[in-house]
Amino acid sequence: MFCRMKRYILRMHVWKVIGSLMLATNLIALMYLWLLQSNLEHHEKFKKPIQEKLPTHKQENSITVIIREFEAFDNVLPLTIEHLHSKFPSYKLIAFTDSVPYPPIQLPDIANVAFINLNPNPDISRHMSLIDDQISSKYVMIVPDGIKIPDYLPLDTVFIDKYKKLSPSARIIAMPIGNKGGNHLNVEVNLREWTLKYSQSKDPLCTGLWGNYIIFMQTSDLLELPYPLERPFLDGLFIQTALRDWKVSVVNIEPKITFVKDLYSEPHDAWKLKSLTRTRHKELYKKFGIKYVVRANRVEEWHGCSKDTERCFGTVHDETPSYIYAGKWTPPCCLQALRLTGRHVFNELKKCNARFWLEGGSLLGAARNGDIIPWDYDIDIGIYKDDIRICKNLKDVTREFPFIDDDGFIWEKAKEGEFYRVQYSETNHLHVDIFPFYPKDNHEMPIMTKDTWFKTHRQDTEFPEHYLKPFTNIDFIGVQAPAPNHVREFLELKFGKGVIEKPEYPNPAKIKLKQVGSL
Repeated sequence: MFCRMKRYILRMHVWKVIGSLMLATNLIALMYLWLLQSNLEHHEKFKKPIQEKLPTHKQENSITVIIREFEAFDNVLPLTIEHLHSKFPSYKLIAFTDSVPYPPIQLPDIANVAFINLNPNPDISRHMSLIDDQISSKYVMIVPDGIKIPDYLPLDTVFIDKYKKLSPSARIIAMPIGNKGGNHLNVEVNLREWTLKYSQSKDPLCTGLWGNYIIFMQTSDLLELPYPLERPFLDGLFIQTALRDWKVSVVNIEPKITFVKDLYSEPHDAWKLKSLTRTRHKELYKKFGIKYVVRANRVEEWHGCSKDTERCFGTVHDETPSYIYAGKWTPPCCLQALRLTGRHVFNELKKCNARFWLEGGSLLGAARNGDIIPWDYDIDIGIYKDDIRICKNLKDVTREFPFIDDDGFIWEKAKEGEFYRVQYSETNHLHVDIFPFYPKDNHEMPIMTKDTWFKTHRQDTEFPEHYLKPFTNIDFIGVQAPAPNHVREFLELKFGKGVIEKPEYPNPAKIKLKQVGSL
């Protein structure tokens, strides 16, 4: 009897174990399916535009709230969205991203809230990533991740009331976040010269800001910009609005809007953010055609070519570089490379006591403003042919065997004719051309001539040697450079009367200066 009871108890125990295992297996399977579904829903958020329409009574003063600046590796986006939805339950709320965030961000399932991927897969309809198709409100409020709006602050009403009272030149309202605020800036953008310059501003209406701000503007103005949500957002926004001379009005209110958390406080996260911001700036400047930036603290940044890269433009046809057809002048990095090469060549030729002088367009630029002509792409100098033999950097070079000096400049015989060329580096072919001249006997006076002529160079002509006896000096690229005497007379002999006061592109038959601007 006792044995039968024991076997019964053992069988019951086995079935309990089996039942427990089956229950655990089912629970694991359910958990897996739930996670799978959640992950699918996460990705589906990037495939579905917002379908809900705003109530009709909100259309006149409707607002779309946009979150653009957030990072997948450190964020409080779900909390921010819940907070914003509680403040503005009837407004659309869109988080725009450049890719599906990883690690995944689980957004709360709230009506009128969506992720929009601006770079969707090719199987997604383009309309689902078009900003224009997602924003139908009159205004947009663009906020960073993590903001907290004080209770009882009707922020939308404040913005709309302030906007209706803006001066005609102002198109944007900005509200600082936190007690530190930010800096008012002047933003000076010169696309023709590829430059962006910042300076501090004390004007209540400025053209740029640095710091953390909420931005409020009309949707039509935002969508007028070719790159309305480029990152870093404030930088991209103010470059484009400064080009249109739109002013920014900064509104301070109490109590202050704050951040709920100090994001990127961990050293690794701070490093990642700094690295990403640097990369985004480079991509932004490349897209906008900016190669030289001066910060408000006067720190310079170069975003163009260098000694280790190719120059910014390709082969020149018909004496007209490609950038001229784009309505631009020589990139500042290229001009800087030319100045460095020019000063280096001058120093080397002076060391060997060679007789040389500025020629052609370089002399013309020196006469106009003491520098390279803003659209020129090389420096031209003349040299007495007899002095080639006394310059070690020139006397032994051939087309097959150039000379590389200790500073990495390349001295070579040009392929186009009987003259020499000094290139910035083996990679970057911005250069100085050195044309050997020699006196041709003449009964009245010696005439300077050379062995290679270019039909497309109107300045390419013989001239009396007396312009070189004596030499004079002229300001050029930051130094005193040798030049012919009677500079104006010499230039008008080569180019025509009034050439100093009448700037023109090198090939007016192809494109005239007035077609794309004036000096």
